[in-house]
Amino acid sequence: MGESGENTDQWIEQFVRVLEKNKVGWCFWPYKKLDATSCIASINRPAEWETIVTFANGLRTTYEEVRKNRPPKEKAQVKQPKPEPKLQLKMFEVIVRRTATQEQSVSVKAENEAAARAVSMEMVKKKRFDVGLTTMHVEVASLIEKTKA
Repeated sequence: MGESGENTDQWIEQFVRVLEKNKVGWCFWPYKKLDATSCIASINRPAEWETIVTFANGLRTTYEEVRKNRPPKEKAQVKQPKPEPKLQLKMFEVIVRRTATQEQSVSVKAENEAAARAVSMEMVKKKRFDVGLTTMHVEVASLIEKTKA
């Protein structure tokens, strides 16, 4: 079944039982609403919600009416939270040794040395290094943070 529409919690509960008993898939619509219990998620009304509703219900047949009746920008805009700082990734050089004289290196971007080591070990497991079929032991021999010159 596509969308069920909204109803009381009791009606929804009984309807879901009937659908599941008959092996019919279902979803709630709408999934979220403002200050309501007849949905999965309820959102609290913003502080200036009534200002926005008054504008939406008011006269807006001409641009002049829109400009005259619109709420002040400070009341109508929701303040956005500050974005979280982006992770600072560093470039690491990973050297994988096959033998004492045979090695291969690759550059890895990671947040820190431990993360770079984890990424490089996954690369070793997935055979992203050309270390040969006769290799008995592969290890990440060194992990050097590259610095910008």
